[in-house]
Amino acid sequence: MACGMIGGSFSAVTHPIDNVITNSQKPLPEGMSRGVAAVVKRIYAESGALGFTRGMGVKIVDNSYHTMWMFGVGSWVSQCVHTYLNEDE
Repeated sequence: MACGMIGGSFSAVTHPIDNVITNSQKPLPEGMSRGVAAVVKRIYAESGALGFTRGMGVKIVDNSYHTMWMFGVGSWVSQCVHTYLNEDE
């Protein structure tokens, strides 16, 4: 379960680029650039450096919990199936 929690938290490494991608897909006024540099400048102008990490804490907690839960349950189920299949040995 600890491995799942650590792995889930590391999945947030891509969060800043995810914010850039999300912001590039927002409805924009006619003629505004959707290029990476333009989007990065716009995020920085609107929110500063924190604009790239907005929502990161929630993502870390959510991904850690779900990965930990699935890894823990998956390991337990795997162990139960292995025990069941090898009872006669």
